[in-house]
Amino acid sequence: MKAWAFFLERIKSSDFYQTLKRPDNYNEFLRNGISARNANKARMAGIESVAKLMKLGRFFVLGSAVQSFLDEIYTYIWDENTGEPIKQNDDVMDAMRYAIYNEHLNNDAQFINSIYI
Repeated sequence: MKAWAFFLERIKSSDFYQTLKRPDNYNEFLRNGISARNANKARMAGIESVAKLMKLGRFFVLGSAVQSFLDEIYTYIWDENTGEPIKQNDDVMDAMRYAIYNEHLNNDAQFINSIYI
């Protein structure tokens, strides 16, 4: 937990979105001074938020990005019957979607030089 606090001290936004899969983490984050929020996990609305940033040219991936992100984004699979993504190898995409969608939900997102932070 101290590693998270150390990391969050060094980024502009101290909000941390988490899912209810691990509710015990929420209290632990709060005890350690981390501003944790339960993520709104709206699937399609979240994907639309990410797609909107991409279309507007406001979504960037740094060359030094985590390899799992780069691997996962190209393997996102859509169900032809439902038109929704298949829940498979999508942990990084879910985390990205939670962060972007929840920040934009209240128009709280910050842009610096057209890069989402």
